[in-house]
Amino acid sequence: MDGPWVLVVEDDASERRALERLLQRRGYDVLTADRGDEALEHARAQDIAVAIVDLGLPDQSGFDVVRALLRLRPHTECVILTGRGAAEGADAARAAGASDYFEKPILDTTRFFQVIRRAMEVRDLRRTIELLDHRNPSDDLLGQSIAIERLRARIDRIAPANAPVLITGDSGVGKEKVAEAIHRQSRRTGEFVRINCAALPAALIEAELFGAEEGTYTGQKGKRIGLFGQADLGTILLDEIGELPLELQPKLLRALESQRYRPLGAREERVLTARVLAATHVDLPRACAAGRFREDLYYRLAVLTIEVPTLRERTEDIALLAQHFARAFALREGRDPARFTADAIAALEARPWPGNVRELANTVMRAVLLANGPVLDRDAIGTSPSVAPAVDSDPWAPWLDLPLTEAKAAVVDAFTAHYLRRRLQEAGGNVTRAAIRAGLQRPNFRREMRRVGLDQPEEAG
Repeated sequence: MDGPWVLVVEDDASERRALERLLQRRGYDVLTADRGDEALEHARAQDIAVAIVDLGLPDQSGFDVVRALLRLRPHTECVILTGRGAAEGADAARAAGASDYFEKPILDTTRFFQVIRRAMEVRDLRRTIELLDHRNPSDDLLGQSIAIERLRARIDRIAPANAPVLITGDSGVGKEKVAEAIHRQSRRTGEFVRINCAALPAALIEAELFGAEEGTYTGQKGKRIGLFGQADLGTILLDEIGELPLELQPKLLRALESQRYRPLGAREERVLTARVLAATHVDLPRACAAGRFREDLYYRLAVLTIEVPTLRERTEDIALLAQHFARAFALREGRDPARFTADAIAALEARPWPGNVRELANTVMRAVLLANGPVLDRDAIGTSPSVAPAVDSDPWAPWLDLPLTEAKAAVVDAFTAHYLRRRLQEAGGNVTRAAIRAGLQRPNFRREMRRVGLDQPEEAG
C-alpha cells in the first residue's frame, strides 16, 4: 500500500482497532498510533492525507498533536475525536487547525465517511493550488476548468503577436489580469502600463495618454511623457475603453492607424511602439449602433479578441481560487495559513457571484480578517451583501456528488436533524415535551438526536 494514508491516533485499543477496520473496509490505507509522539513519527515518514486524532492522549493533548502534525504536513486534514459530552467542540477543534470533530463512539458512519472523503478532496485541492500557482502566478487565471484552459490557450496564441487585442467580459472577471498575462508572454521588452478611461475627464485622459509639453495647461511643470511614451516597446492597456469620450476617439484611431501620436503642445509626432490592448464590459457593437462609440475604432481595436469567462461559467475553479485567496490574505496579515472546510467550499460554490472573481476575493478577505482561527467554516464566509440567492438553485446540490445510498442517508439525516431541532425549539429545549410533539418515546427521540449529532440541550427539572 502506497498511501496517501489515513492516520488514526487513539490510545484506546478497541476504539483504535474498530476505526482501523472501518476505514480499511472502505479501501483506505491506515496507519495507527496510541500516542502523540508515535503519530508525529508516522507523519515524518509518510504522506498523511487525513489524521483522526483523539483529544485525550496519554502524552499530550490531541490539539497539540494536530498543531504539530500541521507543521510537519501542512496539507494534512485533521479530525478531532472527543468523548461523549466533552466540552470541546467544533470551535476549539478548528482553532487548533482541525477541519471537523466527532464524538465517540462514531455512530453516524455516513457522515463520518462524508467528512473523510471531503477532507481528502480539500487536501488534494490545496496541493493542486500550489502546482497551479507555480505554473500560472496570476490569481484570476488560476483554475482547471475547461473555460479557463481555453482562455489560457487563447492567450498563448495571441501573446506573441503585435496587433491590438480587445478583451471583453463582465466586471470583476479579471480582464486586467488577462492583459498582464498577454504582456508577460509576449516578446516585448518595455513596461506594462494601464489607464482607466472612465476615471478621468477628457482633457486629463488626452494628456495622460499622449503626453504634453511644458506649460501646455495651467499648473503644469515640466514635460509630461504620457503613457504611450512610458509603454515604449511595451504594452498599454486602455481599460474601460467603452467609456472613452467621443471627442478623443478619432485621435486614438489615428494613432493606431498611423502608429504615430502627437503630445499636447508638441510640434513633432512620435512613433507609437507600444502594443495596445483594450478592455471593456460594455457591448461595443451595441454602443456603435447607438452612436456612443466609433465603429471604425471598434474594428481597429478588435483585430484580436478575448472573452473572459464569468465565475458562473467556471464554478469548478471556485474552490481553488478561494483556497488560494485565503492562504494569500492570511500570509499578508501575518496569520496562520487559512483553509476552508468542505461545507464552506460547498456554500461558496452555490453562490451566483455577480461580482465574479473580485467579489470572491473580497468575500475571502473578509472571512480571513474576521475568523477566530485558521479554519474557515460556512459561518465564517457569511452572506455577501451584494449576492441574492439563486432563484433556480438546486436544493439537492450538496448531495448530488455522493453515491446514491450515501446521498439518501445524508438527506434523511439532514431532514431529521432539522425536524428534531424544530421540535426542541417549540418545546423550549425540553426533550420530553419535544418527543411527545414528534410522536416518539423519549429514549427514541434521544437516540435520534445522538444519531444525527445534535447537541443535547439542558433541561429544566
